[in-house]
Amino acid sequence: MKVRQIGKGDGSSYVAIFRTGEEAMQGLASLAKDEGLQAAHFHGIGALQAATFAFFDWNIKGYRDITVDEQFEILSLVGNMSLRPDGEPMIHAHITLGRPDGTTVGGHLKEAHIRPTLEVFIEATPQTLRRAHDDESGLDLIDPDL
Repeated sequence: MKVRQIGKGDGSSYVAIFRTGEEAMQGLASLAKDEGLQAAHFHGIGALQAATFAFFDWNIKGYRDITVDEQFEILSLVGNMSLRPDGEPMIHAHITLGRPDGTTVGGHLKEAHIRPTLEVFIEATPQTLRRAHDDESGLDLIDPDL
């Protein structure tokens, strides 16, 4: 992954370019840690060769994984960066993938192996967003009061 800072001001803007074989979620987490990003949102487009995404099932208070192992266009990648309760960066992303026949699949992104590229634009803010554990859902959710 190559990263370039492309804007400054109250927050900073970055572009992250992934190439074949790189894994997007690990790369975004590394970027957040390396740059000290404590609150940001991002979007991206590209293509991938394999992915694991998931659907949150309220009844089990957990995710049901969906794994694909084929070439897809990344039609939309959107997400945010915040801090987990332990202070480590958390990447929360959703993805929509397109097949050659025009059908789509998508969900909560867990892992994406890129082929040939993924272009992600990141907008950081000077504020910090922290997550707290939510007992009802079992998830670590952004708490705007922290």
